[in-house]
Amino acid sequence: MTPILNDYQKWTDSTAIYRQNIDQMHWLNYCILGLNEEAGELLKVKSDMTLRQVPKGLFDSSLSPELNIASIMERAENFLKEAGDVMWYISQLANLLGVRLSDCLDRFKEEVIEGWVDKEDLLKVVFLAGQIAGYQKKSLRDKTDFRDKFILAIGGIIHRLYAIVGSNDTSFELVLQTNMEKLSSRKDRGVLQGSGDNR
Repeated sequence: MTPILNDYQKWTDSTAIYRQNIDQMHWLNYCILGLNEEAGELLKVKSDMTLRQVPKGLFDSSLSPELNIASIMERAENFLKEAGDVMWYISQLANLLGVRLSDCLDRFKEEVIEGWVDKEDLLKVVFLAGQIAGYQKKSLRDKTDFRDKFILAIGGIIHRLYAIVGSNDTSFELVLQTNMEKLSSRKDRGVLQGSGDNR
């Protein structure tokens, strides 16, 4: 996973237009805010996928087989998109910190606390995104350097996403590829700015 992870991280700079529009002193804050927004959206998509399942599986008996398949595919596609958006923001955070994503992941694996391994829990992605925001808040207030804690939390998010994606019968590489295709299309069409997935 390391080569594609680091290649993807480098690629994200080609779509980082916030650097043109925001003062450099705010770049880190922008990425932290974006990460927390996308982590929340990923949790919502995952919750919707669960809530719309019925005891015998994903299929809703009130829908035709064709509509059921379309609904499942749409939910799966939304999950890939939101997971990719989370990866984009942590890639930019890592770039601003001057560290490779693979190194963040290695650090997390070295220092991981008991209980984090083998648990598929999207809430931990949201928790870690919130931790990063908390570290930044304290950094602004106390003038304290939390770089090492940022790196550890970024590694934890990658670790959790990798496990969650795998448990949903897809690949982490597909998450990155989907995000690259989505943002490349927006860049080509001049619509990187704005809001909503349907751009």
